[in-house]
Amino acid sequence: MGNVKTRTSLLQDFALLSFVTVVLFLLASTWVIYQSLEDYSQNLLQSMETEATRSDRALIIELEHSSYLLESLGRQIVHVGPQNKEEIARLLKAFESNQSINAVLSWIDADQKLAVSSNRGVVAKPVDVSDRDYMKKSLTSPWKVQIGRPIDNARISRKRVLPVALGINDYTGKYLGTLLVAIDLQNLEDKLKTVIQRKDVDFAVVSNTFLPIIQSNKDEDFMSRFFPSTLLQTLKLEAHTTGNISTGEWFSEDKPKIFSIYQVSAGYPFVQLLVLNRPISFSDVQEYILPKLVQAALVGIFLILSLWMIRTRVIDPVLQLSEMVDHITRGELNIEPVQQGPREVVQLSQRLHKVAQYIGERLRAEQEQRNKLSVFRKAKDSAELSNRIKIEFLSAMSSEIRTPLNTIVGFSEVMKNQLYGPLENSRYWQYAVDIHRAGYALKVLIEDVLSLSKAEATLSELHEKPIDVPTLLSKTIRHAADDLKQRGVNVELRVEENLPRLIMDENRMKQIAMNLLSNAVRHTPSGGTILIESSLDSSSKSGAEFVISFTDYGNKNAVKKSDPQDIDASTDLLAGLSSLGIPLTKALLAMHQATMDIENIPGKPKRVTIRFPKERLIS
Repeated sequence: MGNVKTRTSLLQDFALLSFVTVVLFLLASTWVIYQSLEDYSQNLLQSMETEATRSDRALIIELEHSSYLLESLGRQIVHVGPQNKEEIARLLKAFESNQSINAVLSWIDADQKLAVSSNRGVVAKPVDVSDRDYMKKSLTSPWKVQIGRPIDNARISRKRVLPVALGINDYTGKYLGTLLVAIDLQNLEDKLKTVIQRKDVDFAVVSNTFLPIIQSNKDEDFMSRFFPSTLLQTLKLEAHTTGNISTGEWFSEDKPKIFSIYQVSAGYPFVQLLVLNRPISFSDVQEYILPKLVQAALVGIFLILSLWMIRTRVIDPVLQLSEMVDHITRGELNIEPVQQGPREVVQLSQRLHKVAQYIGERLRAEQEQRNKLSVFRKAKDSAELSNRIKIEFLSAMSSEIRTPLNTIVGFSEVMKNQLYGPLENSRYWQYAVDIHRAGYALKVLIEDVLSLSKAEATLSELHEKPIDVPTLLSKTIRHAADDLKQRGVNVELRVEENLPRLIMDENRMKQIAMNLLSNAVRHTPSGGTILIESSLDSSSKSGAEFVISFTDYGNKNAVKKSDPQDIDASTDLLAGLSSLGIPLTKALLAMHQATMDIENIPGKPKRVTIRFPKERLIS
């Protein structure tokens, strides 16, 4: 029954895979059509942009030529004088022959009246042109070419012209007049038509305020149909100097696709507008798309054949092997490999047979391991019980020992201090000092043994809270100040600014600091210096670490006080610390996930460094 379910599931997967393949083929075909239309559009737009660039270059050449003539003519007029109208008329006539678009040259005197033109000579009645926009610009910016608005039925040429003006002044800055070249827009339009190579493109040239200047299509609704003012006003010419403004849809009969672009002139305040003079429909690009669809169809046929091969060469062999796997999952490991079928199936069945044998051996090994783990677990429980009994014994023993020990320490201190009168023999006083020192050291040793045992058994309770380490270190140094002074040892504390706080047990931290300070004092002779540093180390790969180091530098001229009789043990806190301070410190640091390193190289200062992980830091 399970075999039937497996076979049905595989066939369903194959049917689902076939369905997905067909869907993907349809999606791929749609994508090919879409991408082909995009490529066709992109190529067409790039071609139109090339035409716009070519037209703009031709327009710039004509305007640059006119600018050069105006400047050259202006230099000549400054030389002959603005009052010599006959000579100016001769110059205008001579320069008119150098124009490539049959432009009319004119001279406007200082009174803003057109007095001389290249086609009429000296005008009998000068024409007032002070209302023209280019005149205002010429007065304020001499020797700078100004382009005015197109003029219909100009007063001199009686044609539609584009005025290009140049204000003239002498070397003292006095305004002399304005030179004007009236470019025949019809001739300019004819020239641009010869420049544009595509015959199916209509163009228009407008100002940067979208004022029409030239249009190749003479239909009255040409601009309103392809370049309506509402659409042009939405263009952001300053941000994008060229762009697509086409409208319409590919698959719509009512709104056929129209390709149109705009391009801002590179040198003058003009905008080139180009549009295809015929709409493009989907049927126009079918021949462009058909070869790609044929390629997609071939790929789809290949995928279907691949699916059939998967059905016959993969699914059926898997069904044969699934029966062997069913036996293995049911625990029936005594199976025989398949002897007939594809070579890969036979080889895989042989490997499955070996896997079944391996599973049998592994089950036997796991049973043996479970038996051993049971023995180890019992041994571990026994060791933990023994350790707990040891801690309880040490606690009871320390309580019993501390009572008589406190009596010994107290009475020896009374005798040492001679509270009830002097001791006649000095040896008795020395014995009292030794008894007090030994008793006090034994008391500290018992406390450390008990603390170390509790720490190793993780029985010590931690009362963690954020603490300020620099403040704690300062308190530790002040607490031991009298003992340090008596021993002649200097302590220097260096702390970085803005250190974070540590989350830990404050009492344990005090004990750690006192143990490490005692260890440093033990290795520092009189006159030596101990440096305590606290900083934040960001060089670790695991993150920032809080670092505290104790370094004893010693003193070349210092005398090591090795005789314990030189120090009064009753008041020396540092001398009272036992030799178990370092092991106890390591255990306490381990409880706070911290580490300790000891650098003890002969000839160099001894340094003890403790590091707290970033998880213990708090800003």
